[in-house]
Amino acid sequence: MSDYEDGNHRTPLAELNAALAAAQGEFPSIPKTKEVEVKTKTGGSYSYSYAPLETILGAVRPTLTKYGLALAQIPEDIGNGPALRTELRHKGGGLISGSFPLLGAPDNMQALGSALTYIRRYAVVAILGIATEEDDDGRRASEAKPEMVDRAQHARMAILIKQLNEKAPPTEGQLDWKQQMRDHAGVKSATELSHAQADEAIKWLEGQLEAAGIPF
Repeated sequence: MSDYEDGNHRTPLAELNAALAAAQGEFPSIPKTKEVEVKTKTGGSYSYSYAPLETILGAVRPTLTKYGLALAQIPEDIGNGPALRTELRHKGGGLISGSFPLLGAPDNMQALGSALTYIRRYAVVAILGIATEEDDDGRRASEAKPEMVDRAQHARMAILIKQLNEKAPPTEGQLDWKQQMRDHAGVKSATELSHAQADEAIKWLEGQLEAAGIPF
């Protein structure tokens, strides 16, 4: 579908894009009011500042409202576990959204609440295209444990497992694909995977899709 219908009217998505572009030009500077000190594995430490979720929402909502935009964050089940969907909606009916799987979510309610707030904050920042913390990716990467599974790998595994569950559901007596993947990797939880193990698990899941004739 083109951006215009009958040469006069914008589609809902085109209206949303125009509204978001206008809003991005008017978002205020968002103060970084929180500071975190991170202990490194070598015994040192560093700190960085960021804007908490409530500060971000308080800063952007007036501009979003001005242009007929609204944010919604909704828990959902993606077939192999819980996820959080973030939606940016426009009064004209346009919608863009993304879902982040909550693999390895903590059982402790306080820890779970903190994890959800963290994910909500990053999802809002990503969907609005704004920056709310200091850029220290290089420093974090140098201190990160390279053997640990990362979020991109978690997300990729979740997508592949969802495809298998939907298009090649386990037969009676067969373990679900998430458990099969764990058994193949020799772990009880996806959070126990090393980075290399996660890569191998992804290749295995892709192999199962290929064997079933399912594009991925």
